[in-house]
Amino acid sequence: MSAKSSSQASIVYDLHAHRILISLPSAASKSPLTGFVELYRPSAAGLDRRFPLEASGVQQVDTRNLQPGLWKVRVSWKAAGEDLFAEQNVIVGPS
Repeated sequence: MSAKSSSQASIVYDLHAHRILISLPSAASKSPLTGFVELYRPSAAGLDRRFPLEASGVQQVDTRNLQPGLWKVRVSWKAAGEDLFAEQNVIVGPS
């Protein structure tokens, strides 16, 4: 079974607040969801990070400890029996 892309998920980098804001579609929050957030650094795999997704479907990721540069933010979750994902490139600035 493959995951389905969710274009309604929001992944936004806030340079001034040093955080990535993740919001899943409101329909996802109405049913129990499980999943994870992965921060993938294409130029240095050893810097990759993965952690559980907040059950509320809304999450903030502090970027002050991330190396500046390109990161791929990948969010995978399961809601209402369906596997979903969203991906967004972000350029993290210096802290």
